[in-house]
Amino acid sequence: MTPLKIKRRKQILEAALVVFSRDGYHKGTVSDIAKQADIGKGTIYEYFSSKKNIFEEMIVYALDYYILVVREGISSKNTAYDKLKFLLDFNIAFIDQHLEVMKKVFFSIDNVTEEFEDSMQNFRDSVNQFVLELIEMGIENGEINKNINPDTASLVIINMIYSLSGEIAQKDFKEPINTEEIITLLFNGIG
Repeated sequence: MTPLKIKRRKQILEAALVVFSRDGYHKGTVSDIAKQADIGKGTIYEYFSSKKNIFEEMIVYALDYYILVVREGISSKNTAYDKLKFLLDFNIAFIDQHLEVMKKVFFSIDNVTEEFEDSMQNFRDSVNQFVLELIEMGIENGEINKNINPDTASLVIINMIYSLSGEIAQKDFKEPINTEEIITLLFNGIG
């Protein structure tokens, strides 16, 4: 793909993210995406076969961005506590910013392509790896109890993040989520 085509494809995906985040999947149209991207509707079909194809590709694009930001953010933190807090804060902000898209992803996406399912699994694997490495680092530097099984701790934290993400996408929270309190609870326990 030429640099111009790569740029145009990115322009369409970013426009789709704006439209689907604002209007939701069912109300957002290819015409709306074309208008947001400041291109003709026909141009979109040179890059994507359907609205569903745009949506799936846009999700993969957004998740690639998510992984990039998380990698950069985590690498800039020194402690497991700060790394986990960054991950949780960014996750909440990301979902909040793209709430309508996340509702579709969490609750009503069906009949997806195998390629899309593979991309979603790759995303989950990347997040799982981040958290596992974070737990192992925390054990190594004494922040996390050395008797904790890293795989079990990672599983619990990942499922807490996914569950919290689903709750955010499903409900309108009146109060901001206190990530400091959540991370402190994880590190200090409830007993």
